[in-house]
Amino acid sequence: FPVTIKVSFAITGNTVLCPNGGSVTLDAGAGYTSYQWGNAIGGIPTPIVGETNQTFTTSTPGIYGVQVSNSSGCTGIDTIVVVTGIAQHHLY
Repeated sequence: FPVTIKVSFAITGNTVLCPNGGSVTLDAGAGYTSYQWGNAIGGIPTPIVGETNQTFTTSTPGIYGVQVSNSSGCTGIDTIVVVTGIAQHHLY
């Protein structure tokens, strides 16, 4: 019987966008032979063309995911939610 080995990892990075613009950078971690970032609204990430690096920068809220592979051919997928923060107004 074949055994499927999954890679265990977690996306890191700030996940809150400033309400007046800006961007966040997500990081899948070093040491993998391939990366494919995508939109993950339905669960499994739909690839974003050209986003094949360890990090991914976005200025748009949404659910993002990345599939990584290691040198043994094992793969793993993780997803993360990016949201827009709420502006704080100071009254003096």
